[in-house]
Amino acid sequence: MRNLKERIFSLYEELAKIDRESEYETFCAQWGEEYKQGGVMFVGRAVNDWVTQGDRNTSGMFEDGSTNQAFARADQMKWVEDKQYYKVSAFWRVVKAIIQNTICAGNEWYKHAVWSNLYKLSPTGGGNPSNSLCKKQLKICIDIFKTEIETFDPKFIVCLSGKGWYYDFLCGLNNDTEPVVEREETWGDYKATVYRIGNRYYIGSEHPQGKNEGAHINTITKLLKELM
Repeated sequence: MRNLKERIFSLYEELAKIDRESEYETFCAQWGEEYKQGGVMFVGRAVNDWVTQGDRNTSGMFEDGSTNQAFARADQMKWVEDKQYYKVSAFWRVVKAIIQNTICAGNEWYKHAVWSNLYKLSPTGGGNPSNSLCKKQLKICIDIFKTEIETFDPKFIVCLSGKGWYYDFLCGLNNDTEPVVEREETWGDYKATVYRIGNRYYIGSEHPQGKNEGAHINTITKLLKELM
């Protein structure tokens, strides 16, 4: 996965030019040491409080051992289990359960995970990017997302963000056209939608916060098992 750095560095340099006078947190995708191509990638909206607070130094973010390293950190993914972050995060409770239901049932589930966010810039200190900030970074973030998918080569991409967040990205991956809907599965008042773009399946669903996690987990698990 190290060649990902070479492919996305210039895109992150472009991100750093957005609102140069502003402080943003900049996110890079993370992957577990036992992730294998053809697996499952999980995608959220944007990072909520991160290691690069206010830092626009792209070189430092990609440098091993730097104080603001964001790419290929030594503890990437492992921190979720070590800090039991899933206890305070509905997103990570859902992701952990889905991985344990489909890929690895044990406590080392995180080793098999790939995690990214649609938008790479978010406000320093936490919170989602504003509509204005989303628009400014959308094109670059679609290009980064394309490169992440080409590099990690997942068969399944689970977007836990809500359609209003992920749909522009799926259209961008599909030559700026609407992707074909393969099927939909209802869970409570919500639904998970399966799209197919090329040889990959994209499952679009809601952000887990404040929703029935059991129903959400069961629905995504069911869809993945049927598609695998």
